Amino acid sequence: MIAKKAKVGAGTIYRYFKGKEELINQLYTYWKCELYLKPLQSVDSSQALRSRFRSLWLAMADAAMNNPTAFIFIESHHHGAYLDSASMALIENVQDRLLEIFEEGIKNEIFRDTTPKLIAAVAYGSFSSMIDCFIGGFLEYNQENMSQVEEMCWQAVRR
Repeated sequence: MIAKKAKVGAGTIYRYFKGKEELINQLYTYWKCELYLKPLQSVDSSQALRSRFRSLWLAMADAAMNNPTAFIFIESHHHGAYLDSASMALIENVQDRLLEIFEEGIKNEIFRDTTPKLIAAVAYGSFSSMIDCFIGGFLEYNQENMSQVEEMCWQAVRR
């Protein structure tokens, strides 16, 4: 299918990739960086935590909505047993950066007194479901809806 879409012979793909798993890993790392790592790197760490949370949420949402197929791809391959060490290291890097934000919020008594992983699960679960609803057409994608869901998520994790 990829070769057909690229209008090349199927053998051409294997000049660049050893197999399907390598291709998936290359795509996975590329899109994980675009949808998650770049937004994380774009957030100004000197901002108040509330502003960082909102900025990160909106940056990730924009990235996902500008690349809905990539978002679905990342979500569907996130737990794949075929992910290689580079993909796994990227997952850990993104998770560690997110957990730092939640650890700071717990330490400064902004977030609920629980584990950073639990807060991350609630926040990312809300984010992922929201994007799924926008992509699927269940919710209209607009700034008002995006802001309301972000605010509800903030209220769910704060003290």
